[in-house]
Amino acid sequence: MSQRFEIWVQDDPQALLRVVGLFAQRSLIPETMTVRRADDTLHVALVAELDAARADILVARLREGVMVIAASRHDAGAALDGAPPARMDSGTGMPSPARGYDRASASEPQQIACPPHQIRL
Repeated sequence: MSQRFEIWVQDDPQALLRVVGLFAQRSLIPETMTVRRADDTLHVALVAELDAARADILVARLREGVMVIAASRHDAGAALDGAPPARMDSGTGMPSPARGYDRASASEPQQIACPPHQIRL
């Protein structure tokens, strides 16, 4: 079954390579990959073919990444809005200083405007 991964990482040249590297370590080639840049944050959306159990393990590994702000997985058919985690400030798209950095609150999305800068593989 195809799984869609939503990953928010710091805007760093190494961050994208580290995300894709976790897929490569498992011999997975993403079907699609989209990257959008918003200030100092990158939103990575990937679709890959793997079962839900392996996808959950991969998301857990992604969340352990140094530059990863948040990561989640959904069935590929689910509609997603690409909104960042709730701890992101709606005006800047950056982590909210009032709430601090908390990976546990990453599952609640919030709408913000992100200028599209997309790379498709």
